[in-house]
Amino acid sequence: MRTRQIAALLPGMMAGGLLFAANSACAQSVQKDDAEIRAENARLREQIEKLRPAADPRSENARLIQELEALKARNSPAVAESPPVAAPADSGALEAVTVRGRRNVLAPLKETPRSVSIVSGTELAKQDTVNFRDFVTRIGNVGMGYNNPQAASLTIRGVGWASGVGQLDPSVGMNVDGESYGTGAIAASTNFIDVESVDVVRGPQGTLGGKNSSIGQISIRTRQPSFTPEASASITYGQRNTLRTQAVFGGAVIPDLLAWRGTFYREQADGQEANANEKKTTFQNRDRTFGRVQFLLTPSSDFNARLSLEMTPTMNENGSYLEFPRPTPEFYDTRDANGDRIRVNQALEQAGRLSRPWFAQERNYSISKDLFGDRINQLNQVPSKYSTKGGNLTLNWNVGEHRLQSITGYRDYYFDNGISSAGPNTVFDIDRSPTPGHVEYWQASQEFRLSSPTGGLFDYTTGIYLYHNRMPDRRTQTSYGGDAGAYYANLAQYNRLDGNGNGNGRYLLVNSLDRLYVKTKDDIRNDSIAFYGNTNFRPTEQLTLNGGLRLTFENRRTRSQRLIENEGYGAELDPAQVNNVQLGGFDSGANGALTANNSAAQIAVANAVALKYFGVAQYSALTPAQRQQVADAKSIRAGRVGGLYLNSYAEPFQQWLPTATFSPIYKFDADNTGYLTYQHGEKAGVAQIVGATAAGGKSIPLKAERTDSFEAGWRTALLDRSLTLNADVFLTKIHDYIQPMYFEDKAQTLINNDGKIAYSSGLGNVPSVRTRGLELDAVYTGIGFTTLRLAGAYNDARYVSFPTLAKPAELGGSTTPYYDASGKTLPGAPKFSLNANADYTRPVLADKLFHANANYRYTSSYNNDPSLSRYAVAPPAGIVDLAVGLGTRDGQFDLTLLAKNLLNNDYGFYTNWIIYAPSTKRWFGVMLSTRL
Repeated sequence: MRTRQIAALLPGMMAGGLLFAANSACAQSVQKDDAEIRAENARLREQIEKLRPAADPRSENARLIQELEALKARNSPAVAESPPVAAPADSGALEAVTVRGRRNVLAPLKETPRSVSIVSGTELAKQDTVNFRDFVTRIGNVGMGYNNPQAASLTIRGVGWASGVGQLDPSVGMNVDGESYGTGAIAASTNFIDVESVDVVRGPQGTLGGKNSSIGQISIRTRQPSFTPEASASITYGQRNTLRTQAVFGGAVIPDLLAWRGTFYREQADGQEANANEKKTTFQNRDRTFGRVQFLLTPSSDFNARLSLEMTPTMNENGSYLEFPRPTPEFYDTRDANGDRIRVNQALEQAGRLSRPWFAQERNYSISKDLFGDRINQLNQVPSKYSTKGGNLTLNWNVGEHRLQSITGYRDYYFDNGISSAGPNTVFDIDRSPTPGHVEYWQASQEFRLSSPTGGLFDYTTGIYLYHNRMPDRRTQTSYGGDAGAYYANLAQYNRLDGNGNGNGRYLLVNSLDRLYVKTKDDIRNDSIAFYGNTNFRPTEQLTLNGGLRLTFENRRTRSQRLIENEGYGAELDPAQVNNVQLGGFDSGANGALTANNSAAQIAVANAVALKYFGVAQYSALTPAQRQQVADAKSIRAGRVGGLYLNSYAEPFQQWLPTATFSPIYKFDADNTGYLTYQHGEKAGVAQIVGATAAGGKSIPLKAERTDSFEAGWRTALLDRSLTLNADVFLTKIHDYIQPMYFEDKAQTLINNDGKIAYSSGLGNVPSVRTRGLELDAVYTGIGFTTLRLAGAYNDARYVSFPTLAKPAELGGSTTPYYDASGKTLPGAPKFSLNANADYTRPVLADKLFHANANYRYTSSYNNDPSLSRYAVAPPAGIVDLAVGLGTRDGQFDLTLLAKNLLNNDYGFYTNWIIYAPSTKRWFGVMLSTRL
């Protein structure tokens, strides 16, 4: 058996933690000619050298992993002798990777003082993993809450939960090919193919450039253009009419000067649940298209430029997060003055409202079968729509021994939330189009980075980062239908309007809300400018001192308004005024009697109401019962209109925020390294309008979130370096933690008059949060043809101080709006998580490769509700995905059988006390791929 040595050094990259090991085996099984291996390896080395200048230095490890695994896939189990790969002095690339007999182990970087986990693009491709949410399930100690792309919420070490909030920066940053995304919604809306690697760095980030983040960062590296001709394609077909196609083309346009790479993807699939009311509509369906075109220009050895253009056109998907209603329990958990449990008023729950005679007219609708029968039966389901596009221009200059890099980026994002009637599973005309949520977003960024030569006594990276994003139109809105009045009326109002027998009350009941359209619109603008630097000082061969500092100035501004967009059929039932918004209605008391302050114009409106609904010319001629009916209709309408306000400017957030890191790293020997790390990060506060006052929108500013993270880690290689272990313990303290909250709305509570506390949603500061735990990453390659990867973690993420968490629904029945959640575990934070991957690749049948890849993801139970409802505890879940295939060694043909959730594990859970979210069912498919 031959032994090969390749030199490698990876300083300056944000790596460490888990790195992959490539496997080699005995030469006796080699069926490939040695000359062919040498030619293939030469081609690979050429490709690496062409690609290296365009790489983001923060992710050089990702490139290395991909290239070595590609080499393994083509040449394993034999490795031919070849001369070492020479790397430019400033490239931050490879220096020492040794293949010894049966093993090829890429040892972890010894000078990386932070926890990092990596998954290679090769591993993802083997299981046809293209969705961002599926990426996350293969990374250790990372979680993702998901309803739709706009509500995608990432957590690391149990913290970071903040879904769907436009004013707020994500705690977990996203970086794709060196460009930072200001919202995780862009990544969640994109299917990533042709990927080199996905890695997560834990703890506050920013001293190495890009957009700062307070909890950690996920980086995706895609494959970049090469001068070597390339063409590959695959097609996947599976259950629920799944059809996925993807193709990659590339090569030289002008040899040694201009190369290109095109990546294209299309996916369509039915969802696992059909709409009984509209058979062609399925929920959790897939409708995604993606394209990327890249160009690499290399006019000289000292300069190169890469341009990447991407687009995901408008997609139409229904119910990414499937939910089924459950009956409301008979009692709240709260007790009255006598110690007895308080009974729930079932007449005002969803089943009670839909049991009213108004809805009983639809004889084909059944409460037990349609509402609580675990099926979807909805009227006029409108799909969610989202799209994104953008571009990235990266320029690299070698200036003497230094490297200067410019990264210019632009992204936009569009989202329109799908609609269903009045909560899930009704065929009634309660809520209707337009859709309840809408987002238009764009961002632009510019970064300049200067890097010194690496590997000596002292090296550094420094730069400036400019960022701007805007949401010119972020809306929450509701439009009501002809059945809305009968649904939203309280019991007394409904009985008076639908029980008079002459139809006048029913006319009022319909017109109270029919076609009413109320909209809240925000215009959000965020600007950042940052200066950063990071350095490594090596006073001895064993000791490295790493330090970094960043200063970011944040300027956050929000303008908001809440108005009636369409009056519908009942404009005459408006109040005279809501806060500072004049509506032109008339003033009347709770019994419908006119007040003394009505003008002549307002009395004319009242008279028009009397004539329209009762055929009486004068409002004063109405009977007390008729006036009461008018008052009921006006009250129903006022409850849905809520707190209106004209254009209001929130108090801006303008502040300098520091990010800092300091780490001593000590290399005990070639196989053992220890480190200590302190990281400090701050996330910008928020400018927001939450609710209204008599003068207009109510501004509730938020303070900056401050994070201090402490970590101690150890990296070791055992068993002749066939086993790589990376372990760390961590403690993170967060002050003024920002998360979605609910604020008591006393005015709306009075308007609703249904015995429940009304809340306005917004963002708030939690005084103190803490997470602590340990993490372990391991790779073992001591078994022939096999690579085993393991990432496990224990998290204890708690509210240290949080005295004002809004009560979950089961604590209703009292007038106290909040409870003390201090000491409770954060939502979305399982105590234990585990990700295990086994990869087996073996030559068979002379020129064929048999390959199998299994991935197991386990999470212990956790609470899924921001208010920590005791009902919303997700059970422990272990999910197995499997891919087994056979192909030719040259890649021209490969057939792979795929299984998602192979064991059909049921991990469904309640999201609150009356809503159940079923798990995704088992799926089988087959993937056929080729490469020219």
